Amino acid sequence: MVEKYDLTTDQIAEITDTQQVSITRNGKKIRLTILDGRWKHRVRFGPPVIKKSGTLISLIQTNGLVVPDDLDRAIAQRRLKVWDRKSKPRVGDYVIMPDGSYERFSYDWGKGIGIQTCNSGSFHLNSIGSASMSGGLNPIVPYEKIERTNKKKEGTFWIFHHGSSGAHKGVGIKAWCRVYRVKK
Repeated sequence: MVEKYDLTTDQIAEITDTQQVSITRNGKKIRLTILDGRWKHRVRFGPPVIKKSGTLISLIQTNGLVVPDDLDRAIAQRRLKVWDRKSKPRVGDYVIMPDGSYERFSYDWGKGIGIQTCNSGSFHLNSIGSASMSGGLNPIVPYEKIERTNKKKEGTFWIFHHGSSGAHKGVGIKAWCRVYRVKK
């Protein structure tokens, strides 16, 4: 039997019937063993194995008003699952430009036209599993000039707390994004 307890937004403890406690904090796992109500020893483990494509890495508290919780995690995972099903370049994915710099896809014109990029911006992951960007746009890159790489890169998105819009209700998300390259 395993019991899970949320300690803070970046800690998770699992207490097993063998009196061992595993705490995950900032991607690192520490195992503690309880002996007569005292901590006997600590064993450090590496970061958890994460499938690197659209998979949720963590939730982020973006302001002091909203604390991400299990409902936010479920919403983020559901939206990322739909977002990850898309095989073409997605708003939020990264692209390596000819000069070697990284930009993110920011607006998809569709219909064979191309996709715009940006140097920075705010990426909202909506209820239908698509992302939209708020910020400045760079010129269009034609689809035929884009090729996918095997790389993944961590990207940030946001959702509304519990899926309900309103001021100061943003919850940040870190997720794995695909990386593309502009052909020379």
